[in-house]
Amino acid sequence: MAFTVKHDLDPIHETIQLLYYTCNPETHKKRLIMEISEAGVNGEDFYQKYFTDFEKYIRVFQKNKVVSSEDYFYFQEVSADFYRGFTLLFMLNRELINTIDKMTDSQLLELVFQNSDKIFSRILPDYSKEAEVEFLNQEQLTKFITDLNILDSEKWKIFMLLNHPHSYYSRFAKIIRSNLDAFEKAAEAIRPAMEKNLQQYEKLSSDSEKLHRCLENLSVADNEVKYIFPSMVASSGAQIIYQNCYFGLLAERVLEEFGLTGHSRENLMNALKLLSEQRKFEILSTLRSYGQMYSTEIAVKLGVNPNSISHHLSSLLDAGLIKSEKLSGKIYYNADEAAILMIIEQLRQLIL
Repeated sequence: MAFTVKHDLDPIHETIQLLYYTCNPETHKKRLIMEISEAGVNGEDFYQKYFTDFEKYIRVFQKNKVVSSEDYFYFQEVSADFYRGFTLLFMLNRELINTIDKMTDSQLLELVFQNSDKIFSRILPDYSKEAEVEFLNQEQLTKFITDLNILDSEKWKIFMLLNHPHSYYSRFAKIIRSNLDAFEKAAEAIRPAMEKNLQQYEKLSSDSEKLHRCLENLSVADNEVKYIFPSMVASSGAQIIYQNCYFGLLAERVLEEFGLTGHSRENLMNALKLLSEQRKFEILSTLRSYGQMYSTEIAVKLGVNPNSISHHLSSLLDAGLIKSEKLSGKIYYNADEAAILMIIEQLRQLIL
């Protein structure tokens, strides 16, 4: 199936997911690191190397988000599947966040069950539209909820949502609306880095063969997808919400590290080639031994003219083997330990 590639973040999706993420960021961070580690890469090192901007995105949103007394109901003690199922109504009916106040309980409940096969399929594996019960009384509703494959702590929330849909969905719509500004501030805080990631995403999306291969490696079937959006909050993977695929802006980098795009080996070969050059190796070794230094200090340690090592530093920076930081008008360099460890790990996987 042909799909349409979008080039801007989806504010509603980003806001909904950021609200969930920032309620328990440390738990989500640990889960992400564990998933990366299970895929064969040192998760801690990878996170430290590539997720600096992602952490800032989360941090700025958390600082600016509007906290509600009702947050516990929507975000605490709920699984990711439950949350996605509940919020799917807003993704399927995007105008709902602004029009919900005009709807009655019965109109909203009708909308829920028009989309029930999509909403409940995540949390009830055996659910089918044909087998949908008629919600004529509390007994049938209670039986339906009891049979749902969700946590007991979530069942009473479903019961309240289906008994008072307007009250609970309209409150959540208000939470989304009041936090769209927090999303905009978070996105603006990492604008330069995000623009660079978006350029890489656009380059990838222009190569249909490579994009299809990335989607396949992220377990996304082409026939599932109608639209592809870039996403910062999806970060290192791809999230499917009905026919929308939210492609993490770090997903391609993750696939490269796992050797699934064809570029990982090229990057490794380039790094090894640079390290085979004596002067570049000496610079990296010096930084690793003495820590942060500016170019003149490095030159003194090596006994060479400062001008003679500038292009070596530039090459090492481009390869991601060293980092730079401007302090008091001088540019200081340091070895990127996480990047070096990843090269060692890649080499181990390839030849051992």
